[in-house]
Amino acid sequence: MKDLNRLKIVLVEQKKTDEWLAKQHSKAPSTVSE
Repeated sequence: MKDLNRLKIVLVEQKKTDEWLAKQHSKAPSTVSE
């Protein structure tokens, strides 16, 4: 769980969204959302 929290922090710091992350990995947005 600690790694997931770190990932969320990095996304916020870099002003990226879960949707952006999903597109980078060719996944559905629901796969990477909370």
